[in-house]
Amino acid sequence: MQPTTLTTPPLPAGLIPYDISFVPPDLQRGGMDNTGVTCWWVSLLQALLGVSSLTEIMFTHEDEFAENGFAKAYIAFLSDVFSGKSTSSSNIKLFAAFNLRLAAKSNIKLVDGQQCVSEGFDMFIDMLDNRRVEKLFWSSYEDSITCRKCANKKLFKRDRAFYLAIPYDLRDDRMFGIFMRIHEGEGEPYTCEKCNQRELGVKHTHKLKQLSEVIVLMLNKFPTKTNMYFPQSLSFLATNGSTLKYKLVAKIEHSGSMNPTTFSSGGHYWAHSLGEESWICYNDNQMPVPSNGNPTANTFMVMYHLVA
Repeated sequence: MQPTTLTTPPLPAGLIPYDISFVPPDLQRGGMDNTGVTCWWVSLLQALLGVSSLTEIMFTHEDEFAENGFAKAYIAFLSDVFSGKSTSSSNIKLFAAFNLRLAAKSNIKLVDGQQCVSEGFDMFIDMLDNRRVEKLFWSSYEDSITCRKCANKKLFKRDRAFYLAIPYDLRDDRMFGIFMRIHEGEGEPYTCEKCNQRELGVKHTHKLKQLSEVIVLMLNKFPTKTNMYFPQSLSFLATNGSTLKYKLVAKIEHSGSMNPTTFSSGGHYWAHSLGEESWICYNDNQMPVPSNGNPTANTFMVMYHLVA
Protein backbone atom coordinates (compact mmCIF):
# COMPACT_ATOMS: atom_id res chain seq x y z
CA MET A 1 0.00 0.00 0.00
CA GLN A 2 1.42 3.34 -1.02
CA PRO A 3 1.76 5.98 1.74
CA THR A 4 -0.63 8.91 1.51
CA THR A 5 1.04 12.06 0.23
CA LEU A 6 -0.22 15.26 1.83
CA THR A 7 -0.14 18.24 -0.47
CA THR A 8 -0.81 21.88 0.24
CA PRO A 9 -3.59 23.31 -1.93
CA PRO A 10 -2.28 25.92 -4.37
CA LEU A 11 -3.11 29.58 -4.02
CA PRO A 12 -6.39 30.62 -5.64
CA ALA A 13 -5.91 31.26 -9.36
CA GLY A 14 -4.91 34.72 -10.48
CA LEU A 15 -3.21 35.90 -7.30
CA ILE A 16 0.26 37.46 -7.59
CA PRO A 17 2.56 36.43 -4.71
CA TYR A 18 5.48 38.50 -3.44
CA ASP A 19 8.42 38.51 -5.87
CA ILE A 20 11.70 40.03 -4.68
CA SER A 21 12.79 40.64 -8.29
CA PHE A 22 10.19 43.44 -8.43
CA VAL A 23 11.57 45.13 -5.32
CA PRO A 24 14.47 47.48 -6.12
CA PRO A 25 17.84 46.42 -4.66
CA ASP A 26 18.72 48.13 -1.39
CA LEU A 27 21.80 49.82 -2.85
CA GLN A 28 19.75 51.38 -5.67
CA ARG A 29 17.19 52.95 -3.34
CA GLY A 30 18.26 56.31 -2.05
CA GLY A 31 16.35 59.09 -0.34
CA MET A 32 13.86 61.23 -2.23
CA ASP A 33 13.47 64.98 -2.31
CA ASN A 34 10.59 66.49 -0.36
CA THR A 35 9.43 69.15 -2.82
CA GLY A 36 7.54 71.22 -0.28
CA VAL A 37 5.24 69.89 2.42
CA THR A 38 5.11 66.51 0.69
CA CYS A 39 6.70 64.07 3.13
CA TRP A 40 3.44 62.08 2.97
CA TRP A 41 4.03 61.65 -0.77
CA VAL A 42 7.68 60.64 -0.44
CA SER A 43 6.95 58.15 2.35
CA LEU A 44 4.09 56.64 0.31
CA LEU A 45 6.34 56.16 -2.73
CA GLN A 46 9.01 54.49 -0.60
CA ALA A 47 6.48 52.17 1.04
CA LEU A 48 4.89 51.18 -2.28
CA LEU A 49 8.31 50.21 -3.63
CA GLY A 50 8.11 47.29 -1.21
CA VAL A 51 4.82 46.12 -2.77
CA SER A 52 6.23 43.89 -5.52
CA SER A 53 2.90 43.03 -7.19
CA LEU A 54 2.14 46.71 -7.89
CA THR A 55 5.51 47.21 -9.59
CA GLU A 56 5.06 43.92 -11.46
CA ILE A 57 1.74 45.07 -12.91
CA MET A 58 3.08 48.51 -13.85
CA PHE A 59 5.99 46.96 -15.77
CA THR A 60 4.32 43.89 -17.31
CA HIS A 61 1.05 45.59 -18.32
CA GLU A 62 2.47 48.95 -19.37
CA ASP A 63 0.25 48.99 -22.47
CA GLU A 64 -2.85 49.26 -20.27
CA PHE A 65 -1.68 52.67 -19.00
CA ALA A 66 -1.07 54.31 -22.39
CA GLU A 67 -3.83 56.89 -21.90
CA ASN A 68 -3.05 57.67 -18.26
CA GLY A 69 -0.38 60.37 -17.88
CA PHE A 70 -0.01 59.77 -14.14
CA ALA A 71 0.50 56.01 -14.58
CA LYS A 72 3.05 56.62 -17.34
CA ALA A 73 4.92 59.03 -15.05
CA TYR A 74 4.87 56.39 -12.30
CA ILE A 75 6.38 53.81 -14.65
CA ALA A 76 9.10 56.32 -15.60
CA PHE A 77 9.76 56.91 -11.89
CA LEU A 78 9.99 53.15 -11.24
CA SER A 79 12.38 52.77 -14.18
CA ASP A 80 14.68 55.41 -12.66
CA VAL A 81 14.61 53.63 -9.29
CA PHE A 82 15.42 50.20 -10.75
CA SER A 83 18.20 51.58 -12.95
CA GLY A 84 19.80 53.38 -10.00
CA LYS A 85 19.22 56.85 -11.48
CA SER A 86 18.35 59.93 -9.47
CA THR A 87 14.60 60.30 -8.96
CA SER A 88 14.69 64.07 -8.43
CA SER A 89 13.27 64.88 -11.86
CA SER A 90 10.90 61.92 -12.22
CA ASN A 91 9.50 62.47 -8.71
CA ILE A 92 8.64 66.11 -9.51
CA LYS A 93 7.04 65.07 -12.80
CA LEU A 94 5.14 62.28 -11.05
CA PHE A 95 3.67 64.61 -8.42
CA ALA A 96 2.68 67.10 -11.14
CA ALA A 97 1.00 64.33 -13.14
CA PHE A 98 -0.80 63.19 -9.97
CA ASN A 99 -2.15 66.71 -9.46
CA LEU A 100 -3.32 66.96 -13.07
CA ARG A 101 -5.06 63.60 -12.92
CA LEU A 102 -6.66 64.43 -9.58
CA ALA A 103 -7.92 67.80 -10.84
CA ALA A 104 -9.34 66.21 -14.00
CA LYS A 105 -11.14 63.37 -12.18
CA SER A 106 -12.10 64.94 -8.86
CA ASN A 107 -11.60 68.69 -9.25
CA ILE A 108 -9.00 68.53 -6.45
CA LYS A 109 -5.47 69.87 -6.62
CA LEU A 110 -2.80 69.17 -4.00
CA VAL A 111 -0.18 71.72 -5.01
CA ASP A 112 1.26 71.85 -1.53
CA GLY A 113 0.25 71.41 2.08
CA GLN A 114 0.38 68.34 4.29
CA GLN A 115 -1.95 65.45 3.50
CA CYS A 116 -3.09 62.45 5.54
CA VAL A 117 -1.12 59.59 3.98
CA SER A 118 -4.03 57.14 4.20
CA GLU A 119 -6.23 59.47 2.18
CA GLY A 120 -3.30 60.14 -0.16
CA PHE A 121 -2.82 56.39 -0.67
CA ASP A 122 -6.50 55.99 -1.52
CA MET A 123 -6.22 58.74 -4.15
CA PHE A 124 -2.93 57.35 -5.52
CA ILE A 125 -4.48 53.95 -6.30
CA ASP A 126 -7.66 55.56 -7.62
CA MET A 127 -5.71 57.83 -9.99
CA LEU A 128 -3.90 54.82 -11.53
CA ASP A 129 -7.42 53.89 -12.68
CA ASN A 130 -6.66 50.26 -13.47
CA ARG A 131 -8.71 47.22 -12.49
CA ARG A 132 -5.65 44.99 -11.97
CA VAL A 133 -4.11 47.52 -9.58
CA GLU A 134 -7.34 48.08 -7.67
CA LYS A 135 -7.87 44.33 -7.19
CA LEU A 136 -4.42 44.06 -5.56
CA PHE A 137 -5.61 46.12 -2.61
CA TRP A 138 -9.31 45.31 -2.32
CA SER A 139 -10.60 43.82 0.88
CA SER A 140 -14.30 43.02 1.04
CA TYR A 141 -16.56 42.76 4.10
CA GLU A 142 -20.17 41.61 4.33
CA ASP A 143 -22.14 44.42 6.00
CA SER A 144 -25.19 43.38 8.03
CA ILE A 145 -27.53 44.41 10.85
CA THR A 146 -29.38 41.92 13.06
CA CYS A 147 -32.64 42.97 14.73
CA ARG A 148 -32.41 42.71 18.51
CA LYS A 149 -36.07 41.69 18.79
CA CYS A 150 -36.73 39.10 16.06
CA ALA A 151 -33.12 38.33 15.01
CA ASN A 152 -33.87 39.14 11.36
CA LYS A 153 -30.61 39.77 9.51
CA LYS A 154 -30.45 42.44 6.84
CA LEU A 155 -27.57 42.37 4.38
CA PHE A 156 -26.24 45.54 2.81
CA LYS A 157 -23.95 46.02 -0.16
CA ARG A 158 -20.48 44.65 0.58
CA ASP A 159 -17.95 47.16 1.84
CA ARG A 160 -14.90 47.23 -0.43
CA ALA A 161 -11.89 49.39 0.32
CA PHE A 162 -8.16 49.74 -0.34
CA TYR A 163 -7.32 49.82 3.37
CA LEU A 164 -8.83 48.96 6.73
CA ALA A 165 -8.73 51.21 9.80
CA ILE A 166 -7.60 49.31 12.91
CA PRO A 167 -8.50 50.49 16.45
CA TYR A 168 -5.63 51.31 18.77
CA ASP A 169 -6.58 48.92 21.58
CA LEU A 170 -5.65 45.60 19.89
CA ARG A 171 -2.84 44.05 21.94
CA ASP A 172 -2.08 40.57 20.62
CA ASP A 173 -2.44 38.16 17.68
CA ARG A 174 -5.79 36.85 18.91
CA MET A 175 -7.43 40.29 19.19
CA PHE A 176 -5.91 41.34 15.87
CA GLY A 177 -7.10 38.20 14.09
CA ILE A 178 -10.64 38.43 15.45
CA PHE A 179 -10.98 42.07 14.39
CA MET A 180 -9.65 41.35 10.90
CA ARG A 181 -12.23 38.58 10.42
CA ILE A 182 -15.28 40.20 12.03
CA HIS A 183 -15.93 43.50 13.80
CA GLU A 184 -18.69 45.97 14.54
CA GLY A 185 -19.11 49.46 13.12
CA GLU A 186 -20.67 52.51 14.69
CA GLY A 187 -24.25 52.39 15.98
CA GLU A 188 -27.15 54.03 14.15
CA PRO A 189 -30.97 54.13 14.27
CA TYR A 190 -32.54 51.11 12.54
CA THR A 191 -36.10 49.93 11.84
CA CYS A 192 -36.47 46.20 11.21
CA GLU A 193 -38.18 45.38 7.93
CA LYS A 194 -39.68 42.19 9.38
CA CYS A 195 -41.07 43.17 12.79
CA ASN A 196 -40.99 46.97 12.40
CA GLN A 197 -39.06 47.33 15.67
CA ARG A 198 -37.12 50.59 15.81
CA GLU A 199 -33.90 50.68 17.77
CA LEU A 200 -31.24 53.29 18.41
CA GLY A 201 -27.53 52.58 18.30
CA VAL A 202 -27.78 49.35 16.30
CA LYS A 203 -24.30 48.39 15.10
CA HIS A 204 -23.39 47.05 11.68
CA THR A 205 -21.44 43.78 11.68
CA HIS A 206 -18.60 43.57 9.13
CA LYS A 207 -17.55 40.01 8.25
CA LEU A 208 -14.49 39.36 6.08
CA LYS A 209 -15.37 37.88 2.68
CA GLN A 210 -12.43 38.57 0.37
CA LEU A 211 -8.75 39.46 0.53
CA SER A 212 -6.33 40.21 -2.28
CA GLU A 213 -2.55 40.29 -2.62
CA VAL A 214 -1.94 43.33 -0.44
CA ILE A 215 -3.44 44.18 2.94
CA VAL A 216 -3.07 47.81 3.99
CA LEU A 217 -3.99 48.77 7.54
CA MET A 218 -4.27 52.25 8.99
CA LEU A 219 -3.61 52.26 12.72
CA ASN A 220 -6.10 54.68 14.24
CA LYS A 221 -3.79 57.14 15.99
CA PHE A 222 -6.30 59.99 16.16
CA PRO A 223 -7.32 59.30 19.79
CA THR A 224 -3.81 58.70 21.06
CA LYS A 225 -0.19 58.13 20.11
CA THR A 226 0.80 54.84 21.68
CA ASN A 227 3.01 51.87 20.89
CA MET A 228 0.26 50.00 19.06
CA TYR A 229 0.53 46.29 18.36
CA PHE A 230 0.51 44.69 14.92
CA PRO A 231 1.86 41.27 13.85
CA GLN A 232 4.75 40.65 11.46
CA SER A 233 2.65 38.15 9.48
CA LEU A 234 -0.99 37.28 8.85
CA SER A 235 -2.71 34.10 7.67
CA PHE A 236 -6.26 33.36 6.50
CA LEU A 237 -7.97 30.20 5.26
CA ALA A 238 -9.05 30.49 1.61
CA THR A 239 -12.21 28.95 0.17
CA ASN A 240 -10.20 26.28 -1.72
CA GLY A 241 -8.60 25.05 1.49
CA SER A 242 -5.27 26.79 0.97
CA THR A 243 -3.84 29.21 3.50
CA LEU A 244 -3.21 32.79 2.45
CA LYS A 245 -0.02 33.88 4.20
CA TYR A 246 1.08 37.50 4.30
CA LYS A 247 4.26 39.15 5.51
CA LEU A 248 4.86 42.74 6.55
CA VAL A 249 6.70 44.61 3.77
CA ALA A 250 6.32 48.31 4.64
CA LYS A 251 5.23 50.73 7.31
CA ILE A 252 4.76 54.49 7.36
CA GLU A 253 5.33 56.47 10.53
CA HIS A 254 4.13 59.91 11.59
CA SER A 255 5.08 62.40 14.26
CA GLY A 256 3.07 65.50 15.09
CA SER A 257 -0.63 66.28 15.06
CA MET A 258 -3.63 65.07 13.05
CA ASN A 259 -7.17 66.37 12.66
CA PRO A 260 -9.58 63.38 12.64
CA THR A 261 -12.41 65.52 11.19
CA THR A 262 -10.67 67.15 8.24
CA PHE A 263 -7.95 64.48 7.79
CA SER A 264 -5.39 67.29 7.63
CA SER A 265 -2.04 66.40 9.10
CA GLY A 266 0.78 68.38 10.61
CA GLY A 267 4.17 67.02 11.57
CA HIS A 268 6.22 64.62 9.48
CA TYR A 269 5.96 61.24 7.69
CA TRP A 270 8.73 58.74 6.92
CA ALA A 271 8.80 55.13 5.70
CA HIS A 272 10.36 51.76 6.52
CA SER A 273 10.49 49.17 3.75
CA LEU A 274 11.62 45.55 3.58
CA GLY A 275 14.35 45.13 0.98
CA GLU A 276 16.15 42.08 -0.35
CA GLU A 277 18.03 41.49 2.89
CA SER A 278 16.73 43.73 5.65
CA TRP A 279 14.53 46.63 6.69
CA ILE A 280 15.58 50.15 5.69
CA CYS A 281 14.31 53.51 6.98
CA TYR A 282 13.71 56.19 4.31
CA ASN A 283 13.25 59.75 5.55
CA ASP A 284 13.00 62.27 2.70
CA ASN A 285 16.43 62.73 1.09
CA GLN A 286 18.41 61.67 4.16
CA MET A 287 20.77 58.72 3.86
CA PRO A 288 18.72 55.51 4.31
CA VAL A 289 19.59 53.64 7.51
CA PRO A 290 18.94 50.09 8.78
CA SER A 291 15.67 49.65 10.69
CA ASN A 292 13.05 47.02 11.48
CA GLY A 293 9.35 46.39 11.08
CA ASN A 294 8.50 46.50 14.78
CA PRO A 295 5.62 48.61 16.14
CA THR A 296 6.43 52.06 17.48
CA ALA A 297 4.34 54.87 18.92
CA ASN A 298 4.62 56.60 15.53
CA THR A 299 3.51 53.74 13.26
CA PHE A 300 0.52 54.95 11.24
CA MET A 301 0.10 52.62 8.25
CA VAL A 302 1.36 49.10 7.54
CA MET A 303 1.38 47.01 4.36
CA TYR A 304 1.37 43.20 4.10
CA HIS A 305 1.99 41.18 0.94
CA LEU A 306 0.80 37.69 0.02
CA VAL A 307 3.64 35.17 -0.10
CA ALA A 308 3.72 31.91 -2.09
